[in-house]
Amino acid sequence: MRRRIIGAGGRGCRRQASTWPRACCARCSVVCTITTSACGWRTRPDLTFVRARGSRRCLPHAGQEAAGALQDRPRAEPAADGGLQRRGHAPPPLQLHFLRSAPRCTNLHTTCSITDVDVDDACSAAEFDADFALVQKREFVVPDHLMIHDWTFTDSHYVLLGNRIKLDVPGSLLALTGTHPMIAALAVDPSRQSTPVYLLPRSPEAEAGGRDWSVPVEAPPQMWSMHVGNAFEEPDARGGTTVRLHMSGCSYQWFHFHRMFGYNWMNKKLDPAFMNVAKGREWLPRLVQVSMDLDKGGACRGCSVRRLSDQWTRPADFPAINPSFANRRNRFVYAGAASGSRRFLPFFPFDSVVKVDVSDGSARLWSAAGRKFVGEPVFVPTGGREEDDGYVLLVEYAVSDHRCHLVVLDARKIGERNAVVAKLEVPKHLTFPMGFHGFWADE
Repeated sequence: MRRRIIGAGGRGCRRQASTWPRACCARCSVVCTITTSACGWRTRPDLTFVRARGSRRCLPHAGQEAAGALQDRPRAEPAADGGLQRRGHAPPPLQLHFLRSAPRCTNLHTTCSITDVDVDDACSAAEFDADFALVQKREFVVPDHLMIHDWTFTDSHYVLLGNRIKLDVPGSLLALTGTHPMIAALAVDPSRQSTPVYLLPRSPEAEAGGRDWSVPVEAPPQMWSMHVGNAFEEPDARGGTTVRLHMSGCSYQWFHFHRMFGYNWMNKKLDPAFMNVAKGREWLPRLVQVSMDLDKGGACRGCSVRRLSDQWTRPADFPAINPSFANRRNRFVYAGAASGSRRFLPFFPFDSVVKVDVSDGSARLWSAAGRKFVGEPVFVPTGGREEDDGYVLLVEYAVSDHRCHLVVLDARKIGERNAVVAKLEVPKHLTFPMGFHGFWADE
């Protein structure tokens, strides 16, 4: 069996490579896409995922700047029966997260097919079987002015993580002149001191409780939601349900449309020092657990947000888990992190991988030596009994010689001296200083 890792990156690329769901195994049955409309214009389907036949467990994750050299994969187009038919090459470039695999299914992944969008009102979810025939389609109206960067789902709900935005009038006028990009028309809206989380019912049964799903759960405090590592729901002793998200978020003050990742499009210079704020670490990306307690009818009794680990208080993002534990209680979360050991740029870009034990809040760290930084970790299960039986893959960039290496870590030995299993040099012409997202695929 051949294996490959598909990753994100590309020096000077404005748009990432096209992707489409890979061929699924015989047990894969449902593909779901979510379509939104922005400012009255209907976009392409922006969220796609798959789940295993006979199981409502799905792999959560999607978000921003996806990539992957899958142009040779067949694309799916509308068929006369309302489903999809495969033909030709992959669809136009995708710009949101993807992640592969799901419980009890060996070759699944999720994708998003457009960039972050301002959800004006309409939102539809469609599920397809393995032959891309339409199984069901659900329509929603999200009455809020949001940017959706990442999303997830549980057994019963599609979960939209909202970031409130507003129109920047001067910026929009400059964008119309062509002197500024369209992103200049947007600004963060910090007027509400909470984070909206929309729980949209995946089935009529989930909707039967009577909860008004158009009203979001307001998670305290205000947080710019970034990436989700896992989402699951469990019954409680009172007959209700607890929905939990393991995710990352930062402050509205840290997130900046005009200088994302330190890149200033006005002077075309990259200065990560902008991301290393001096006013406090609470602005920086952090790992949190969001818990929403729902009663029998689905109404929210309460919502809390806490750090995923009391031992790990440094910046971290790109949470990942063993995909075999998606949509159920997991013990370990892996994330890109900052060791804080550098005198200059101590918190960003990341130089480490942290392994958080959710059960007791402990954390173990592996750090790259010298002037190097790392991207998103990807977990590769090896089929063992323990949740951390597997490898963690990441791309390491060496500043001094402008080279990339694929680093393979033994997940069980993170925090020990012998955690590195292998280190493979990436061909020079494929070197990229900063990547985004990737997934592991078996062939």
